[in-house]
Amino acid sequence: MVRFVNVNLSEKNNLNFVLKEDVFSCLPCDTQEEKDVFLRTLTKISSTKGDILIGRESILKCRDSVYRRSLKKLGIVYSDYKFISYKNVYENLQYYMQLRDYKEDEAEKTIDEGLEFFGITEKKYSEIKSLTHEEKIILGLTRAMLTEPKYLILDEIHLGTDKEIWEKVFSFLRQLSKNKTGILYVTCDQNFVADNSKYMEYIK
Repeated sequence: MVRFVNVNLSEKNNLNFVLKEDVFSCLPCDTQEEKDVFLRTLTKISSTKGDILIGRESILKCRDSVYRRSLKKLGIVYSDYKFISYKNVYENLQYYMQLRDYKEDEAEKTIDEGLEFFGITEKKYSEIKSLTHEEKIILGLTRAMLTEPKYLILDEIHLGTDKEIWEKVFSFLRQLSKNKTGILYVTCDQNFVADNSKYMEYIK
């Protein structure tokens, strides 16, 4: 499980909850700033009060080697994807695997399997700027799932997505949750919260 202990998002909001492997949860943030603080803290871009633990290991107060090992258990998909624009699809995925200490041959095999699973093998050497919005969502999910994470953090990936595509993505996410992947959907969109309330547990 992932435990968020007194993670300080704002003056009024200290986050305390447990993300389990078989639960689809939603964290509705009051402001964009709270959401940004949460994501920056999760990836150690900035620090704040509190701690985040995967199992017994803190990912905020640990050595870089421990952090990289912990990252294999955690997949993150950002609303702006955070792809490296001058690298193609394969190079982006390869860089992701390098940060998680995968050897080159192992990484290539895993990437090819991921591209095939998500049905985008033909995009392997495509430039990022050539991808459609739908393809970027799929690539973001592909990248996050390469390490077969136990937990998936999603940053408002529904934004700018048409209803048909989103229903396909959301159906896949619900199935992941049923198959023991803990999912946390982070959003400031109250309409999204209302429309999908029956599918997710909400963090107060």
